[in-house]
Amino acid sequence: MSDPLTEALAVLDAFMAALNRGDEAGVNASYNFPHVRLASGKVAVWNKRGDYRLDDFRARAGEGWAESRWDERAPIHVGSAKVISRCSSAVGARMGR
Repeated sequence: MSDPLTEALAVLDAFMAALNRGDEAGVNASYNFPHVRLASGKVAVWNKRGDYRLDDFRARAGEGWAESRWDERAPIHVGSAKVISRCSSAVGARMGR
């Protein structure tokens, strides 16, 4: 028997690893589509795999972005078919690298 929370956290880990290595296909593979992002008072929707572009992320992250990490991944609902979690992340700059 699988554990939905463990599986969901693995997807979040795969997303962050793909993002940090600049793997656009890997980031897209970690999303369900359509994918909706609500952040900074704005809603963005990507309708199908391949619509999400890392260039858009880099524009939001700002010049000097080097990596991101999870600050929080708190489950709100865990069911057999769906896991909902509250996530927050931090964006790291290149600090002289």
